[in-house]
Amino acid sequence: MKEELGLDHFEGRSWRGFHHHACLVMLAYGFLASEQRRARRERSRPGKKIA
Repeated sequence: MKEELGLDHFEGRSWRGFHHHACLVMLAYGFLASEQRRARRERSRPGKKIA
């Protein structure tokens, strides 16, 4: 998570700024995890045939 989402890119000075940055990184991580799960579910579902 650190390198993929930019958690290590924070160069701010305040504790509040770090918390803001970390919150956004965790939000992005959750979004990506849910998208991967949705994509896996769609791949495993049999395709619909059009008659």
